[in-house]
Amino acid sequence: MIGIHTNLLVRYLAQDDPTQSKKASSVIERAIHGEAGVFVNHIVLCEVMWVLDRAYGFPRATLGDVVEKILQGKQFEIEDKPTAWQALNDFKSSRADYADCLIGAKNRKAGCTTTLTLDRATSALSTFSPYELPSSVLLGVKSTCIPTGGEPSSGYGLAVAKERTTLMHGELWCESDLGKGARFFVRLPQPDEAHDTSAGPQKEPAR
Repeated sequence: MIGIHTNLLVRYLAQDDPTQSKKASSVIERAIHGEAGVFVNHIVLCEVMWVLDRAYGFPRATLGDVVEKILQGKQFEIEDKPTAWQALNDFKSSRADYADCLIGAKNRKAGCTTTLTLDRATSALSTFSPYELPSSVLLGVKSTCIPTGGEPSSGYGLAVAKERTTLMHGELWCESDLGKGARFFVRLPQPDEAHDTSAGPQKEPAR
Protein backbone atom coordinates (compact mmCIF):
# COMPACT_ATOMS: atom_id res chain seq x y z
CA MET A 1 0.00 0.00 0.00
CA ILE A 2 1.18 3.51 -0.77
CA GLY A 3 0.00 6.86 0.47
CA ILE A 4 -1.22 9.56 -1.91
CA HIS A 5 -0.81 13.32 -1.59
CA THR A 6 -3.61 15.80 -2.19
CA ASN A 7 -2.06 17.15 -5.41
CA LEU A 8 -1.97 13.71 -7.02
CA LEU A 9 -5.56 12.97 -6.11
CA VAL A 10 -6.76 16.37 -7.35
CA ARG A 11 -4.96 15.90 -10.68
CA TYR A 12 -6.53 12.47 -11.02
CA LEU A 13 -10.00 13.83 -10.31
CA ALA A 14 -9.74 17.02 -12.37
CA GLN A 15 -7.76 15.65 -15.35
CA ASP A 16 -6.75 19.21 -16.22
CA ASP A 17 -2.99 18.82 -16.69
CA PRO A 18 -1.74 16.50 -19.48
CA THR A 19 1.48 15.58 -17.71
CA GLN A 20 0.56 15.53 -14.03
CA SER A 21 -2.89 14.03 -14.55
CA LYS A 22 -1.35 11.20 -16.58
CA LYS A 23 1.10 10.45 -13.75
CA ALA A 24 -1.68 10.52 -11.18
CA SER A 25 -3.86 8.25 -13.31
CA SER A 26 -1.07 5.69 -13.64
CA VAL A 27 -0.80 5.45 -9.85
CA ILE A 28 -4.55 4.96 -9.45
CA GLU A 29 -4.73 2.47 -12.33
CA ARG A 30 -2.06 0.30 -10.73
CA ALA A 31 -4.17 0.23 -7.60
CA ILE A 32 -7.25 -0.71 -9.64
CA HIS A 33 -5.36 -3.68 -11.07
CA GLY A 34 -4.30 -4.78 -7.60
CA GLU A 35 -0.63 -3.85 -7.82
CA ALA A 36 -0.71 -1.52 -4.80
CA GLY A 37 -3.52 -0.07 -2.73
CA VAL A 38 -3.72 3.71 -2.40
CA PHE A 39 -4.14 5.05 1.14
CA VAL A 40 -6.13 8.27 1.57
CA ASN A 41 -6.05 9.82 5.02
CA HIS A 42 -8.53 12.29 6.51
CA ILE A 43 -6.32 15.31 5.92
CA VAL A 44 -6.14 14.54 2.21
CA LEU A 45 -9.94 14.22 2.04
CA CYS A 46 -10.33 17.65 3.63
CA GLU A 47 -7.72 19.24 1.39
CA VAL A 48 -9.28 17.74 -1.74
CA MET A 49 -12.63 19.25 -0.78
CA TRP A 50 -11.02 22.63 -0.11
CA VAL A 51 -9.07 22.70 -3.41
CA LEU A 52 -12.03 21.60 -5.53
CA ASP A 53 -14.19 24.23 -3.85
CA ARG A 54 -11.81 27.21 -3.82
CA ALA A 55 -9.65 26.57 -6.89
CA TYR A 56 -12.09 24.77 -9.18
CA GLY A 57 -15.40 26.18 -8.00
CA PHE A 58 -17.17 22.84 -7.63
CA PRO A 59 -20.72 23.27 -6.25
CA ARG A 60 -21.46 21.79 -2.86
CA ALA A 61 -23.49 18.86 -4.22
CA THR A 62 -20.65 17.91 -6.57
CA LEU A 63 -18.13 18.03 -3.72
CA GLY A 64 -20.22 15.54 -1.80
CA ASP A 65 -20.42 13.26 -4.84
CA VAL A 66 -16.63 13.38 -5.27
CA VAL A 67 -15.95 12.27 -1.70
CA GLU A 68 -18.61 9.58 -1.97
CA LYS A 69 -16.92 8.12 -5.05
CA ILE A 70 -13.56 8.16 -3.27
CA LEU A 71 -15.03 6.34 -0.27
CA GLN A 72 -16.67 3.79 -2.57
CA GLY A 73 -13.59 3.24 -4.73
CA LYS A 74 -12.07 -0.22 -4.24
CA GLN A 75 -8.68 1.15 -5.25
CA PHE A 76 -8.61 3.41 -2.17
CA GLU A 77 -7.87 2.49 1.41
CA ILE A 78 -9.52 5.17 3.55
CA GLU A 79 -8.38 6.10 7.04
CA ASP A 80 -11.18 5.14 9.46
CA LYS A 81 -13.76 4.87 6.67
CA PRO A 82 -16.84 4.75 8.96
CA THR A 83 -15.92 8.14 10.43
CA ALA A 84 -15.30 9.56 6.95
CA TRP A 85 -18.75 8.33 5.92
CA GLN A 86 -20.34 9.91 9.00
CA ALA A 87 -18.68 13.20 8.15
CA LEU A 88 -19.96 12.99 4.57
CA ASN A 89 -23.51 12.33 5.76
CA ASP A 90 -23.29 15.35 8.07
CA PHE A 91 -21.86 17.44 5.22
CA LYS A 92 -24.77 16.56 2.93
CA SER A 93 -27.38 17.36 5.56
CA SER A 94 -25.92 20.68 6.75
CA ARG A 95 -24.17 23.87 5.66
CA ALA A 96 -20.95 23.02 7.50
CA ASP A 97 -17.62 22.38 5.78
CA TYR A 98 -16.51 18.77 5.38
CA ALA A 99 -13.48 19.42 7.59
CA ASP A 100 -15.74 20.60 10.41
CA CYS A 101 -18.01 17.58 9.94
CA LEU A 102 -14.96 15.33 10.19
CA ILE A 103 -13.73 17.09 13.33
CA GLY A 104 -17.06 16.47 15.01
CA ALA A 105 -17.24 12.84 13.91
CA LYS A 106 -13.66 12.10 15.02
CA ASN A 107 -14.19 13.78 18.38
CA ARG A 108 -17.42 11.87 18.94
CA LYS A 109 -15.66 8.59 18.19
CA ALA A 110 -12.88 9.59 20.62
CA GLY A 111 -15.47 9.83 23.38
CA CYS A 112 -16.36 13.53 23.34
CA THR A 113 -19.98 14.21 24.24
CA THR A 114 -19.86 17.31 22.06
CA THR A 115 -17.43 19.73 20.40
CA LEU A 116 -17.74 23.44 21.17
CA THR A 117 -17.63 25.98 18.35
CA LEU A 118 -18.29 29.66 17.67
CA ASP A 119 -19.42 28.94 14.10
CA ARG A 120 -23.19 28.93 13.56
CA ALA A 121 -23.32 26.55 10.63
CA THR A 122 -21.08 24.08 12.43
CA SER A 123 -23.00 24.33 15.71
CA ALA A 124 -26.09 22.97 13.93
CA LEU A 125 -24.38 19.56 13.62
CA SER A 126 -25.35 16.94 16.19
CA THR A 127 -21.68 16.50 17.11
CA PHE A 128 -21.24 20.20 17.99
CA SER A 129 -22.64 22.71 20.46
CA PRO A 130 -22.49 26.52 20.28
CA TYR A 131 -20.15 28.07 22.81
CA GLU A 132 -21.63 31.20 24.35
CA LEU A 133 -19.01 33.21 26.20
CA PRO A 134 -20.09 34.58 29.59
CA SER A 135 -20.73 38.32 29.63
CA SER A 136 -17.83 38.78 32.05
CA VAL A 137 -15.47 38.03 29.21
CA LEU A 138 -16.62 41.15 27.40
CA LEU A 139 -17.87 43.42 30.18
CA GLY A 140 -16.03 42.60 33.39
CA VAL A 141 -12.44 42.70 32.18
CA LYS A 142 -10.28 45.77 32.67
CA SER A 143 -8.55 46.75 29.44
CA THR A 144 -5.70 49.12 28.68
CA CYS A 145 -4.54 50.94 25.58
CA ILE A 146 -1.06 49.48 26.05
CA PRO A 147 -0.35 46.31 24.01
CA THR A 148 0.13 43.23 26.24
CA GLY A 149 -0.77 45.33 29.25
CA GLY A 150 -1.27 42.23 31.37
CA GLU A 151 -5.07 42.20 31.28
CA PRO A 152 -6.75 38.76 31.23
CA SER A 153 -7.84 37.57 27.83
CA SER A 154 -9.88 34.64 26.51
CA GLY A 155 -8.59 34.93 22.95
CA TYR A 156 -12.15 35.10 21.64
CA GLY A 157 -13.14 38.60 22.70
CA LEU A 158 -12.60 40.37 19.41
CA ALA A 159 -14.39 37.70 17.38
CA VAL A 160 -17.39 37.76 19.70
CA ALA A 161 -17.43 41.58 19.80
CA LYS A 162 -17.46 41.63 16.01
CA GLU A 163 -20.34 39.15 15.87
CA ARG A 164 -22.39 41.03 18.49
CA THR A 165 -21.76 44.38 16.79
CA THR A 166 -22.85 42.99 13.41
CA LEU A 167 -26.04 41.55 14.92
CA MET A 168 -26.89 45.02 16.24
CA HIS A 169 -26.20 46.56 12.79
CA GLY A 170 -23.20 48.40 14.12
CA GLU A 171 -19.60 48.82 13.05
CA LEU A 172 -16.31 47.67 14.55
CA TRP A 173 -12.98 48.74 13.10
CA CYS A 174 -9.34 49.19 13.99
CA GLU A 175 -7.00 52.14 13.45
CA SER A 176 -3.28 52.05 14.09
CA ASP A 177 -0.32 54.41 13.98
CA LEU A 178 3.24 53.24 13.53
CA GLY A 179 4.90 52.99 16.91
CA LYS A 180 1.73 53.97 18.79
CA GLY A 181 -0.19 50.69 18.77
CA ALA A 182 -3.76 50.16 17.66
CA ARG A 183 -7.20 51.27 18.81
CA PHE A 184 -10.51 49.51 18.21
CA PHE A 185 -13.69 51.48 17.62
CA VAL A 186 -17.33 50.46 17.96
CA ARG A 187 -20.32 52.39 16.68
CA LEU A 188 -23.86 51.22 17.45
CA PRO A 189 -26.96 52.82 15.90
CA GLN A 190 -29.07 55.02 18.17
CA PRO A 191 -32.89 54.74 18.18
CA ASP A 192 -33.31 57.92 16.14
CA GLU A 193 -30.92 56.54 13.50
CA ALA A 194 -33.13 53.57 12.63
CA HIS A 195 -34.45 55.30 9.52
CA ASP A 196 -31.72 57.88 9.06
CA THR A 197 -28.68 56.72 7.11
CA SER A 198 -27.52 60.17 6.02
CA ALA A 199 -25.12 60.65 8.89
CA GLY A 200 -21.71 59.10 8.45
CA PRO A 201 -19.98 57.00 11.08
CA GLN A 202 -18.92 58.84 14.22
CA LYS A 203 -15.85 57.16 15.52
CA GLU A 204 -15.81 56.68 19.26
CA PRO A 205 -13.20 54.58 21.00
CA ALA A 206 -14.49 51.26 22.29
CA ARG A 207 -14.79 51.07 26.08
